[in-house]
Amino acid sequence: MFEMKDKKLIIVHQVNCKGVMGSGFAKQVADRYPELYMQYRIICQSASSKELLGHIMIYEADDKIIVNMFSQDDYGNGVRQTDYEAMNKALQSLRILYPNDIIIAPYKIGCGLGGGDWSVVSKILQKYNIQTSTNIQL
Repeated sequence: MFEMKDKKLIIVHQVNCKGVMGSGFAKQVADRYPELYMQYRIICQSASSKELLGHIMIYEADDKIIVNMFSQDDYGNGVRQTDYEAMNKALQSLRILYPNDIIIAPYKIGCGLGGGDWSVVSKILQKYNIQTSTNIQL
């Protein structure tokens, strides 16, 4: 696991722009942090997908910072929903805000239900020094 000394753990995960966190890691986040989910839904109802893609929503929990990364417009199987350009833009913003912090993401973020290609996504994550884990404790 990741050890943080005097810093909050920063967890970034991918969300769609439709206000739905119904499966995958996003559902776990919504279930654990209902207030985050309510704020996310309000944001999605207030802005278009075009306005949201490439942006982040930051939620401070007790000892963690949860970052919703708007890097997929819609949701559904059989088609790539992950938007690589939006992911790049969002992670760049995140890294500017937290230049020296450890940021972790679920392993193969955007590649399961989002349909992204891990060979592409992993390079984006490396570019911004984002670590991945299969065991993120919310």
